[in-house]
Amino acid sequence: MILVDVSTSFMFRHLNPVGILRVELEVVKAFKQMKASGQDVVLGVYNEESNAYYELSIEEYQALAVDKTWKSQPSRRAEPLPNSRSKRLIRKAQFIARLTKTFIEARVSKSSSTLKRQLYLGKALTDLSDEDYTTLRARIAPVVSSLGIPPSYLQRLDEINFEVQTGTFDYDCISRFSDQNKIAPSTIKHFICAGAFWSDKRYEYAHQCKYVHAWKLHYMIYDLIPIQWRHLTEPTTKKTFPVALHWVLWSADQFWTISETTKQDLLRHISDNGYPKFADEQITPTYLGADIEDAIEADDKATAVLARHGLEDKNFVLMVGTLEPRKNHELAYRLWKEIRMRRPDLQTPMVWVGQAGWAIDPLLQQVFEDYELPHDSIRRLTNINDQELSILYQRCRFGILPAHYEGWGLPVVETLAYGRPVIASDAPAIVEASKGTAKHISILDGKAWLQHMEDLLDDGPVYEAAVEKAQTFDPFKWEDFREQISQSYNDFLKNEDAEQTQHSEHKA
Repeated sequence: MILVDVSTSFMFRHLNPVGILRVELEVVKAFKQMKASGQDVVLGVYNEESNAYYELSIEEYQALAVDKTWKSQPSRRAEPLPNSRSKRLIRKAQFIARLTKTFIEARVSKSSSTLKRQLYLGKALTDLSDEDYTTLRARIAPVVSSLGIPPSYLQRLDEINFEVQTGTFDYDCISRFSDQNKIAPSTIKHFICAGAFWSDKRYEYAHQCKYVHAWKLHYMIYDLIPIQWRHLTEPTTKKTFPVALHWVLWSADQFWTISETTKQDLLRHISDNGYPKFADEQITPTYLGADIEDAIEADDKATAVLARHGLEDKNFVLMVGTLEPRKNHELAYRLWKEIRMRRPDLQTPMVWVGQAGWAIDPLLQQVFEDYELPHDSIRRLTNINDQELSILYQRCRFGILPAHYEGWGLPVVETLAYGRPVIASDAPAIVEASKGTAKHISILDGKAWLQHMEDLLDDGPVYEAAVEKAQTFDPFKWEDFREQISQSYNDFLKNEDAEQTQHSEHKA
């Protein structure tokens, strides 16, 4: 039986399937096709407390990862109940009593499981409105701190509250992670993991099952940035990823990478640190898809979206990605400030699309307070849905990505897929992803960046040539990705069978 890990999709079920979640979804599709052809496939969610995998049906996965209709219970009310003030106070007091009991139980009792405590708190939070929780949270925090309770307890409370608020809290967690739903490791032959294996201890569990139950382990590796670029990596990931990869490198049988660059980085890391050697065919680049055929929007719809954000067609520069140091928004800011100072009459804004990540607040504050930077010349757009993002890609003048390093460079691929020019850093994976149709410049060569950006702001031969070149870009499709995954997996099985036959003949 093949176990396909979908723990990351389950963990982030409130998010749209982009990035790792989209890759996990496409891997599920690939192995779902294998299931249709007769192979035995099961989807599993890892639970760290019980150190086991539990089955998630195809229908449940479809609801939580694709349709976004997964609910184990309706989300709580958005407004306080229209009743007397005294009843609301009683409800808050009851919640505080439950919270106190749970904190005490968590610290002194070993008999009650984490799942039971979380379910208890989830049900209690369902009775509160958003306003009720905000008020209580502000009053609880100093009390918790004075009692010496670790901040992680309140952090988990906030996480549970968010799940309750969005309707994604798992009220069925006790039955979902019950013995009846547990996947027996002895029934599994192959383990497929395309998610964030470093976010919990699933890699230790799989490592153990390899030697106890003869599992074959197949992992997707996105990049080695938390090792190669630790100074530009989010603090938690740079601690957990190297440890997780260490376990994986001692147990994996096959790897997929999202680029040839990542494959070479992985091989170099293996060689430099004395890990078991991997044959070239055991590590297969599987390029990510950028399907846009159904995403081209009509002019009236695009015009409405642009108007809503105060933008004009082909008159804004686009930078897409989480706002964090590695993406190098700082260079983008300094370049754009210089251009605006050279061209005071320029009305073209730079648009940053993405959520704020770690260590970005100082830069955002600097941009906000820079009186030499004209108002709204750099704009941030958050909570942009897929349809809006496709319109921004289609209607930008050009895109930029001055990232220090990437495992692939999807924003460059997507911008080019819509036929828009791109200026990007010369990080190897980004060059690989663009297939030579983007303009790549070292992030150390600020003058070249300024010159080419100014050329693309003018309606001249440089801009026309850049547009023509971008329109020749032929992106990889997700169908291609699924075929690569399936083919490399089947090749692995063939090689495994050949080795077993050869071993049997030699033994005879």
